[in-house]
Amino acid sequence: MEGLIPVVDFSPYNLSKVDVNEVDLQPLADDLVHTFATVGFVYLVNTGIQKEQWEELFTVADRFFDLPLSVKEKYSRPQDKSRNRHGWVCVARERSNLETLGNLKEAFDIVMPLSEGQTWPTEVPEFEEKFVKFYENCRRLDMRILELIGRGLHIPDVTGFLAMFRYMGRGANSTTLSALRYPPVPDDVSEKQMR
Repeated sequence: MEGLIPVVDFSPYNLSKVDVNEVDLQPLADDLVHTFATVGFVYLVNTGIQKEQWEELFTVADRFFDLPLSVKEKYSRPQDKSRNRHGWVCVARERSNLETLGNLKEAFDIVMPLSEGQTWPTEVPEFEEKFVKFYENCRRLDMRILELIGRGLHIPDVTGFLAMFRYMGRGANSTTLSALRYPPVPDDVSEKQMR
């Protein structure tokens, strides 16, 4: 499959697995490490994060992005470094590098736990519940992927390796989940603007 991102079946260690067959994990670990080392990317299937969950997430995010600008501005992500980077980002506020104009997207960045004074959009009541649940599922999946990387690299102390990531998504490590929306491209886009 040269030129394509390989697809790896994560069934042996998906999130719904309680009784994991250790014999199935090493081939999966070896496959992941080989793919990361040779291609750099992998498309995981059968992770245990259900299609219905991310479809609901897109629906909830769209409901937020459809709100009036004046409402979304109440949830603007702070620009200073005094708090975590949780909140809404308007179109063209971020840019990929200093030589380009702002990117043609808007976002809502989720960083857990929230800093004092930061809130969830109350205008979309299920926003917090859906995103917190998805965030936690992603964190759990990340830890399983990291465990398999440790196994695939034959790290003698995989538990110690995983301990280095124990704060992921827990405050001391500001792991960000971003909901993105790419609005239609306007007619007057500069050649230095990106989506």
